[in-house]
Amino acid sequence: FQAEDGIRDVERSRGLGDVYKRQLQFSAEYDRLLSEAPEHVRPRIPEQFSEIISERIVDGSRVGLSSWLMIDVYVPPTAIVEVKTGVRREFHKLGLAGYALAIESSERTPINQGQLLYVYLNNGVHLLRKIIEIDDELRREFLEERDRLMEIIYNERDPGLAGSCPRTCPFYYYCRGEEDEEIDS
Repeated sequence: FQAEDGIRDVERSRGLGDVYKRQLQFSAEYDRLLSEAPEHVRPRIPEQFSEIISERIVDGSRVGLSSWLMIDVYVPPTAIVEVKTGVRREFHKLGLAGYALAIESSERTPINQGQLLYVYLNNGVHLLRKIIEIDDELRREFLEERDRLMEIIYNERDPGLAGSCPRTCPFYYYCRGEEDEEIDS
C-alpha cells in the first residue's frame, strides 16, 4: 500500500515533515480544547493531553497488514487520528478502519471513532477536521478493499493505469513507459 492510502508500511525513520505535521496537529488540538472548554475544566486539559500517543506503532499482521503500522495519533482508549495533506479522498476513511482493526486485534480494545485531519499550508496553516464513525460497515469495506488488493498482488495481475495520476507521482513516467522528466515544484 502507498502512504496516500493511509495504510502505511512504514520505515522506522520518518522525516522532518512528519514531525512538523505532528506538532501542528497537537498545537491545533490543544488550542481547540482550550477554546471550547469551560473555565473550570481548563486547568485539567494539560494532564488529559498527556495521554495522547503520537506515532503509535501497531502490529497489523493479524488483519493482513504490516507488522509495523504507525498511527499518527492514538487517543486511548477509543480514538485515532490520521493527518493528511493534499486532496481529500473518500478512501482515506478506510485507512482509519484498517488501523482500528489492527488495534482491536492486538489489544482487544474497540476503536469506534477516528478523525482525518487535513493540513493545508497555502497562505498560512489551515486545518480541516473530519470525524469518522468506525462502524462494522466501514470495517467491512476496508476488508473487501484489502482482499481485492491482495488478490491483485497474489495473482500478479496488472491493475492498469490509474484514471487520474498527478505528474508529481514518483512512478508517473515509469508506469507509462516514458523516461523521467524534470518535474517543476
